[in-house]
Amino acid sequence: MANVHIREVTGTVRAIDSESLLSAPLLERIVEAVMTAMASDRQDEDRRRRDTKIGACCDSCAEHQ
Repeated sequence: MANVHIREVTGTVRAIDSESLLSAPLLERIVEAVMTAMASDRQDEDRRRRDTKIGACCDSCAEHQ
């Protein structure tokens, strides 16, 4: 086994908090993707309701409501 002596060390320390792990542009992209997915889910649900409604010719038809 060899003995090693270190006389000088240079290091870099980066201190961050738990809320700074995402950059602002990345967070914006994530929020946009989630909002798009939520809108798509709402549209799918609206289509499903419209397609499974029995006896109605349209959503605003007073005759069949």
